[in-house]
Amino acid sequence: WRWPGYVFVLYRMGLCLFSMTSLIDYLIMTSEESALQHNVFAYITTWTYITLVFYLFMAAIVTAYFYWRRQIHPDFTFKRSSTRCYFQLCWLLYETLFVSAISVGSIYLIELLPQLRQQPERRTVSFADIGVNCINSLLIFSEVFICAYPVRLLHVIYPIIYAISYIVFSLAYWSYDTEANVIYPSILNWNNPGLTAAQIVLLVFVVIPLLNAVHFGLYHLRLFIYRQIYMEDYLFIL
Repeated sequence: WRWPGYVFVLYRMGLCLFSMTSLIDYLIMTSEESALQHNVFAYITTWTYITLVFYLFMAAIVTAYFYWRRQIHPDFTFKRSSTRCYFQLCWLLYETLFVSAISVGSIYLIELLPQLRQQPERRTVSFADIGVNCINSLLIFSEVFICAYPVRLLHVIYPIIYAISYIVFSLAYWSYDTEANVIYPSILNWNNPGLTAAQIVLLVFVVIPLLNAVHFGLYHLRLFIYRQIYMEDYLFIL
């Protein structure tokens, strides 16, 4: 979008600070109470929010750097060879996070929230819970319509790799204590291998590709809105 550069820098910095604050609050809260049945780092929600914070931090640094360079050197131009790796890493994380953030929000609402509400000390939902498990989806949706990254259908491989990585971790974690280390009893329960295998196949071959297709559709909606406003196509080289 053709906004003043400082507006985009403020947007990036604001999201970065908000996400970092929410993550720190969440980690402090979980370290001071025993509401969670497992280590906080065993949950896919924590994995995904840490990834989101890392992505927003990198995006904020890159955006601020380019804005500063253009203020100091007005003739500064984008050099693909010297900056490509930074943008491609942000792009990879962005493509992965859209699918994973929506999945995490769904898992929290379906699986974790009912468990927490059954505990007397957790009758109410904290701001940290909402920030880490639900607001991450809103942050990613804002990125879809504000940032300039393109979306490719073949990039569905990135969230699939991310999902498989967590599945392997959950299997290893469960193997240490097959009774106590079941993180998501109704979604990823290795004590019921048949159902779990079916859920994994459904996730990898249906859910993730479907969410990626939705992301692809939203990307083209953004391009359509851009064309309607500026009467020209947007060209992005990465």
